[in-house]
Order: sequence, then C-alpha cells, then structure tokens
Amino acid sequence: MCDIDSSLRQRHLDSLRYPESREMYERTLAMCRDRPDGLMPSDLDMIFDLCTSEDIKHDLKADIKSRGVVVETRNGRQIFRKENPSMARLCRYTELQRKIRADLRITPAKRAAPEEEEEPEEEEDAFDAL
Repeated sequence: MCDIDSSLRQRHLDSLRYPESREMYERTLAMCRDRPDGLMPSDLDMIFDLCTSEDIKHDLKADIKSRGVVVETRNGRQIFRKENPSMARLCRYTELQRKIRADLRITPAKRAAPEEEEEPEEEEDAFDAL
C-alpha cells in the first residue's frame, strides 16, 4: 500500500481541465484506497490516465455537439457526408476507461466478492460397494 504524495496529487489535479475530471480523480482515488489491498503506486498513473481520458471525452462530446454526428467532407469538387470522427474516438476512450477501471478493480464485477466454490460431493464408487 502507498499513500499518495500531496504534490503529485496536486500536479495531477492541476493538469485536469474539467471539474468533472477532477471529481473523478478524487472519487477513484478514494475507491482505490478502500479496496482490501489499498492503493498501490502503479494505481496513481492509471487513475490519472482515466481522468485525462475524461478530459478528452469532454472535448469530443463538444465537437459532436457543435458539428453533429455526420459531417460534410470535401474531396476536390466532391462533397460527401460521413460520420464525425469524434464518434469513433469517443467510443475508444470510453472502452479505454472501462479497461482501466477493470485493471484498478473498481468495476461492479471486480468489486463483488468472489463466490466460494462449493466442493463437489464425493460420489460413491460402485466398485467400493462390492
């Protein structure tokens, strides 16, 4: 277990541009501290990556809101419509966040206590009965 250096925490928070990302940082940090094995040094970089991804997602959502889901593209004299590239990038960053949360073991599935496996009942061997 480790305790986060306050200067590192402040540098991380100062690097995040959106209040939602900073709130996510604090919330994720608290969830990692509450795990049975606590906060590990390698978790700090993953938490920062998770929240940086949230900043990027905010920018992508703003682009989608301003330009729309479909954008016009020029190719010489041709004009055609295609999906806004921010849509695919938004999906990739959402998936990246899901993977980071799984690695940090803070997803609902990872937080659930592992069920104890029941020991299989011993079957009587017909040969022993003879």
